[in-house]
Amino acid sequence: MLNNNVSLNNKTVLITGAAGFIGYNLTTALINSCIPMEIIGIDEEKVKAISKKKQESDWIRDYRLQSFKNFQEIAMPKFGPH
Repeated sequence: MLNNNVSLNNKTVLITGAAGFIGYNLTTALINSCIPMEIIGIDEEKVKAISKKKQESDWIRDYRLQSFKNFQEIAMPKFGPH
């Protein structure tokens, strides 16, 4: 990951599924790298919590959850470092 000449210096990194096994380990590795960056983790529970805090209707929460699921299923682009 860090050997692909991708600079994360002062970048914001969004990690979907940060509470899962892979997301947690990725987050831990990034934190331990001591590179200054902002790490934002989002998962289904966070989407629900945001919706609850905003006192949204069930249909809006469900729409957000479906959108999050769709986002997670998007294939990674084929360009850039691999």
